[in-house]
Amino acid sequence: MRTLFIGWMVILSFLPAWCHEGEDHGDMRAGAKKAAVPLGPAKSSQFRFSAAGKNYLVKLEQRPPEAVANQPVELELELIQQLEPPDPLLGAEMTVEGAQFEVSQTAPQPEKLGPTHAEARPGTYGLHWTPHQAGTLALQFSSADGLSFPLELAVQRPWKQKVALAVCVGASGLLLLACLLRRKLYAGGWLFTGVLCGISLAVGYWPVPHTVAATPGQEEATEGIKIPLDLQKQLGLKIRTAEPRLVESTLRVPGQVRVPDGASHRLHARFSARIISEVPQVGRRVEAGEQLVLLQEVQNSADRASLRSQTIDLKARELEFAIRRNDLLGKQAELETRRQVAALQRTQRGLDLSRSEQLYSLKVLPLKELQAARTALREAEQDLAGILRQQAILKQAPLPPALPPPVQLQQYALTSPIGGVISKVEAAPDEVVEPSKALFEVVDLRTVWVNARVSEADIGRVRQYGRALITTPAYPGSFPGRFINLSPTLDPETRTAQVAFAVDNREGKLLDGMSAEVELRGSSEKLLVVPNEALVTFDGQSRVFVQIAEDRFEARTVQVGRKLRQDSVIESGLEAGTKIVVSGVGTLASELARQAKKS
Repeated sequence: MRTLFIGWMVILSFLPAWCHEGEDHGDMRAGAKKAAVPLGPAKSSQFRFSAAGKNYLVKLEQRPPEAVANQPVELELELIQQLEPPDPLLGAEMTVEGAQFEVSQTAPQPEKLGPTHAEARPGTYGLHWTPHQAGTLALQFSSADGLSFPLELAVQRPWKQKVALAVCVGASGLLLLACLLRRKLYAGGWLFTGVLCGISLAVGYWPVPHTVAATPGQEEATEGIKIPLDLQKQLGLKIRTAEPRLVESTLRVPGQVRVPDGASHRLHARFSARIISEVPQVGRRVEAGEQLVLLQEVQNSADRASLRSQTIDLKARELEFAIRRNDLLGKQAELETRRQVAALQRTQRGLDLSRSEQLYSLKVLPLKELQAARTALREAEQDLAGILRQQAILKQAPLPPALPPPVQLQQYALTSPIGGVISKVEAAPDEVVEPSKALFEVVDLRTVWVNARVSEADIGRVRQYGRALITTPAYPGSFPGRFINLSPTLDPETRTAQVAFAVDNREGKLLDGMSAEVELRGSSEKLLVVPNEALVTFDGQSRVFVQIAEDRFEARTVQVGRKLRQDSVIESGLEAGTKIVVSGVGTLASELARQAKKS
């Protein structure tokens, strides 16, 4: 018994080494710390490396966050080149596109994992594969352009293996403890423990087929895409049953925006005139009664000759009156000069008389000279008085009469009869225009018409619906339209009739001649519809991903009918009650493209 006990202990000591298959199952946390890019619990990470004298930044994202052996793992790599010095147009970073990486596992066992595939985002590359062993895996990314960098990934042990090892260690430990305490060897207990450990290890380490969503074989490609249930939640896959529902019957036809009848006005000159003001530009918004341009009449040859003769006569009379006025002003200036001289002489004669009177009183001057001084003073006073009288007479002389102004040409302003937008200008400053020429065209775009042509079979539906939704490439959303009229004639070649809808355009978004689409809504009918996000285009065909098992999906080609706002009508290729993927189809589409490329 003792020999059997010792043998059994030796077997148990070798069981972990046999079960681990030569893997390094040391401290997983320590292994994660050694990783160059520890993606372990983190969802994303980044690092830098240099190649061919250039610096690069790699951003990595792992899904799921915890890598587990024998379960699919997705790595998404974004490669960015660091520009030194920064480019004035591109900046300091530039996304590297068009690269192709070959991925290989270098440790613990060399293995080729295959090439990366391009993701939807430019410069992003993906790798999908299933690690088959736990521990720290060393990966090497290499491209033909000489770009190469390593990556270490911490992979955890599956929970089945952890439970199997826990059962073996726990059962053996408990039985060993019982044998030591009771000092008795339980042969039956060791036999039972051996059987229990063998079953646990067989269940935990039973080999499973290595089927990976990212690198499937030809057999898996025919059976669809496999996504485990826990990974479906992490990838955000949402599955819904395709059911028919009531959809409004709609009719969509192309149309064109145009100005309503009577909303356009052309402005003409009243008579031959010249434009003497600035001319407004096309597109200017004007109000009713606002001045657009100022015009001045243009006369014929006879009128111009008569006006020229009158102008010459007025100029001659103005010249004559100017000469007379200048003569009068000259005489006034001469008299003023003479007055000033006479005033000085009078003052001097007065001084001479005063000196003569003083000398006469002293008996120095004779009486004759005194009388001569008095006579000279009187003469000077008389001269000054005469000059003042002449100045008074000149001041009373009448000025030349004011001449009448020359005859002015008639001017008038051209105003807008309505509020709207100037759509056409056929005038220029200083241009002579005739009444027959249209100078401006003003349109009122507060309400516009949308003309569309409907087939002969849909004329009844147009009259029945009455209203429509108008959409244009220029703006998101739609504009409500109201039925106005239907053409009384049918085009014999196209078998279509013209229908008009009125649209409120007070915001001025719709312009004359703009293309549009008219959508008429009528009664409802039951149709099979799927969300637009559930559809993908592959090889020029529309497809949806159908769930064929809990963990398997296949792409199914469908025929799409008309498009609704958020859904699409399926005409063929899909049956009601089928479970389809409505969210997270990007991962499935990438896997489908990878399978097609590999095959």
